[in-house]
Amino acid sequence: MPKKPIAALMLSFIITACTSNQYLVKPDGAENFSPIKESVFVVNKESTEQFSILEKSAIYNLVDPGETDKKLKLVSFGRHPTCGLAYLVSMYTLGLLPVSTETKHYFIYDLQQGDVTRTYVHDVIVKTRVSIWEWFAKPFTDSEEELFAEGLSLSKRRLATDMDSI
Repeated sequence: MPKKPIAALMLSFIITACTSNQYLVKPDGAENFSPIKESVFVVNKESTEQFSILEKSAIYNLVDPGETDKKLKLVSFGRHPTCGLAYLVSMYTLGLLPVSTETKHYFIYDLQQGDVTRTYVHDVIVKTRVSIWEWFAKPFTDSEEELFAEGLSLSKRRLATDMDSI
């Protein structure tokens, strides 16, 4: 078996694998929802990544237990599956041709006031762009956590229903 094609294939994987940036896809009519500022108490702060994103997004005023009757329980944070076949184009062109894919992330929490509990969902869409040119592009945020926090503050919350495929 010839070693040159295998070496070329491995080199293309190495070149394209290290050169991606993530960008927030702002929803149509995006506005910053952080000024709403309902006061809530987060009951499960130990969900550190979720709690940190919620805190940085500033969509709620986070308070101590005795200061409000609204309780927020962090339920889930994840992403919907996406197809990675688009990255093959970047591999075959050695990263010269930029390729983008969008991934829809979800942030789910329960908001309880008295006996009423409602489950809310925020959708955050992130575009990942892969090419050799991404080495020269500076992302808009310093970390993925900041990217999700900004996306959460721009995403309008919606009630989760049984018909949602999460």
